[in-house]
Amino acid sequence: MKTKRKQMCPKTRQHALKIGKARQRIRPWTATSASWDSRERDSIAGKDPPKKHQRQRQCHRGAAIRISRTHQDGAPAEANAARTTLDGRLGNCIDIDSVAVVQHKLVHRIVGGKMSPPVLYYLPPSPPCRSILLLAKMLDLDFELKIVNILEGEQLKPDFVAMNPQHCVPTMNDEGLVLWESRAILAYLVAAYGKSDALYPTDIRVRALVDQRLHFDLGTLYMRLTDYYFPTMFIGAPLDEGKRAKLTEAVGWLNSILEGRQYAAAEHFTIADLTLLVTVSQLEAFEFELRPYKHIRQWLDRCKDHMAPFGYEEINVTKANLLADMFKAKMNQSGGS
Repeated sequence: MKTKRKQMCPKTRQHALKIGKARQRIRPWTATSASWDSRERDSIAGKDPPKKHQRQRQCHRGAAIRISRTHQDGAPAEANAARTTLDGRLGNCIDIDSVAVVQHKLVHRIVGGKMSPPVLYYLPPSPPCRSILLLAKMLDLDFELKIVNILEGEQLKPDFVAMNPQHCVPTMNDEGLVLWESRAILAYLVAAYGKSDALYPTDIRVRALVDQRLHFDLGTLYMRLTDYYFPTMFIGAPLDEGKRAKLTEAVGWLNSILEGRQYAAAEHFTIADLTLLVTVSQLEAFEFELRPYKHIRQWLDRCKDHMAPFGYEEINVTKANLLADMFKAKMNQSGGS
């Protein structure tokens, strides 16, 4: 039984054409010519010309792309009108999956293009802050950076607490959107500023694995790292062997997760690898013994190579070593080993 194809309503066609005409002064390419160009390319390639409903979708895609260009070229009134048209008029008449990414990103390109950059409140040695800075390098994203020295209590200043009641770093303010928790910030930045979804895939099964690894890092691996090392590093408390056993258990779990995998969650590098890389590299700086964990070591070398062009040594390794030096200094003061 043949299913009835959706037809473009007259109002939708009219709005798509209006968007094309509005953009002719920048690129003389109308919705009609978009479908004609596709037919011409198919003819040259020896393919059958697209059917009517396929041409309609191509027109819509062309309109969506032109809306994105409008945002990048910085014409606010025209861009807002185009966005309203896409959101309110075209949504029910097109293949949502094919345009959802474009529609989502074009809203954020206003922020990423002409308006002020996101503000990141951070402390350079903080592992969660380092993951944000590394991702910014990967996305070629500029932040307005503001150091918050939590060792001096700067996070307790009234203006910072008013913005973030948990008074923690990293905290990001992107045109009034205030986020903290580094893994939430990572996901937002990929969605808002990424050139693709590779770092945080939209495939629901792959994303589920990415999310699971993010939660594992936050709630288990990184938490057990801080439980074991940070009391000594910050207040000189004696090391707790029970907490070390818990940390060792979590490292073993990560080794099992990575068995048979190139990367933590997908066939390629994602933000799950990024957060885990920062955590494991901090363990390495603390001289936690990683030799028994073959899969972690192989994955770690792979991730280091991947991140080398993005300031990995400067942003991550030097700051991880700084925390390790603080830990060793406290150990020496307390006579620990």
